[in-house]
Amino acid sequence: MSCWETLGVEPYSDLRTIKRAYARQLKEVHPEEHPEQFMALREAYETAQGLTARAAPINVHSRLPISEENNASEQPVVPPAPDVRQQAKVDQERLAIAENEAFARRMQTLAEAFQDLLQDAQRRNDLGNWQALLGTPELSNLDIRLRHGALLLPALIQLFSDKQQQPLPADVLVLLDDSFHWTQDQCITLPVSEESMQRFCLLLAAARNSIVSTPPRTGWKWFFKAMFATGGRLSRTEFFVGLALTGAIVWLIGLAGFWILPRDRFTALGTGLTLMLVYVLVNAYCKRIADSGSNVVLVLIIGIFLPFVYLFYAFGSPEKGWSNSNPRTPFVDPLVIAVNTLFRGGFRHTGLQRSRRFFMSMTPSLTWGMLAIFSAAVLAALLV
Repeated sequence: MSCWETLGVEPYSDLRTIKRAYARQLKEVHPEEHPEQFMALREAYETAQGLTARAAPINVHSRLPISEENNASEQPVVPPAPDVRQQAKVDQERLAIAENEAFARRMQTLAEAFQDLLQDAQRRNDLGNWQALLGTPELSNLDIRLRHGALLLPALIQLFSDKQQQPLPADVLVLLDDSFHWTQDQCITLPVSEESMQRFCLLLAAARNSIVSTPPRTGWKWFFKAMFATGGRLSRTEFFVGLALTGAIVWLIGLAGFWILPRDRFTALGTGLTLMLVYVLVNAYCKRIADSGSNVVLVLIIGIFLPFVYLFYAFGSPEKGWSNSNPRTPFVDPLVIAVNTLFRGGFRHTGLQRSRRFFMSMTPSLTWGMLAIFSAAVLAALLV
């Protein structure tokens, strides 16, 4: 077998190609495990270098005199015998250094990719972008994955502390925690304070709760319970929506009775509807007052002499804490509450946000029913 076949290159290839082929095969042929194959590989490498060097074009400006050329051609060139084992050790060390440098560059590129994705407000909310990045082959190694998780955590906490930035979605947070084991393994040393880590663990618990919790649905059951049941509380949005829907229904029933029923029966129907409307109004106000944390009986007594206090509780009642009995709580994402409470100095849900989430929680039957009832009430009012 010729030296070219041993190296796996074309005859009289350039020195760079020969060195690359030698380095590639040197990884598979260790001098201590396969000494004979290594000696053959080394001999082929040196022979190929010599043949390539002798086949190189001669520089006419540096040619020796004819006599010296003849003498040089007559004397065979005997290269010094190299220390094969020492040369192999040097080659292995060079290859190891090159591989370590290439690995360090890949790790730096991967760390920068995580930071770039976290800082991109549009791409970071897409779960697919994180899944693609976490699928990098280097992250299959647990130590490497934990190292990158430790580098990403401080920047992630800083993002949640910034009130101007939108927090990550719950599914992205859970994916990152499952990948980097921030909360699963508390023995990992992380570059954040203990207090920040405790808050972050509570935030991740809220993210998992946000995924598994069922969004509330407001339907006809809510309407009858809110307007006619005596217990519970009502938010401002629920108070006004319930009263408006009740008033529209009473108006339509009364108008239909006026056209259909005889005078005496219409009078009885009107009396019943009026009593029902008064009951609904008083019941809703009692729940509204209870929602503000005030004493219901005391407010009703004061309202006899100062009726304007009812307007105060209808429009401007203070908010209480976020608990299961609070009617506003079910309409707020647990992750939103956790982010603002743990990292942004407290949570406050505006009236517009509460109203929006309330109307979005309505079932289709209640939504279309309300539209039909209000449309019919307005049309009847115009006709009358």
